Amino acid sequence: MNKKYLIKQVVKIYDIEEASDALVKLSNIDSIKASELSYNILLKKEIDKYFEATAMMILYKTNIDKAIDYIESNYKTIELYVLGEFISTLTTDSIALADDKRVINIVVLLKGFIKEKGKAHFKEIKEEVDWFLESFK
Repeated sequence: MNKKYLIKQVVKIYDIEEASDALVKLSNIDSIKASELSYNILLKKEIDKYFEATAMMILYKTNIDKAIDYIESNYKTIELYVLGEFISTLTTDSIALADDKRVINIVVLLKGFIKEKGKAHFKEIKEEVDWFLESFK
C-alpha cells in the first residue's frame, strides 16, 4: 500500500477501524512516521480509546522510550483501556526488559498507582493489571 495513502487514512480519520489498520500497516513500512503519528494521536486524547490503544501499541513497538515518557507524564489521566494496552505490551516483554532501568522505574510507578487507586479502579483492565502485578513481583 502507498505510504502517503496510509498516512492520510491515519491523519484524517474518516473511519476509526480503517485508520487503525492503516497505522498498523504504516508501522511495517515506516516505523519512524508511525511512531510520530502514534504519539500525536495519544496527545490529542479522546479520539477513540481503541484507536488510542492501537497508537500506544505502535508507539511502544516503534519507540519504547517515547511510550514510557508518555506514560510517565499521563498515567493518572490516561484512558484505562490505553493504559491496559501499555501494561499488556510491557508485561509481554517483562523477561527481556527485566534489567532496563527505565522499565523498572515505570513498573514501580505503575505499581504504586495501582496500589494507591485500588484494584477496583482498574476493573476495565483487570486481566492486564493482574498479569502485570504477577509478572513484576
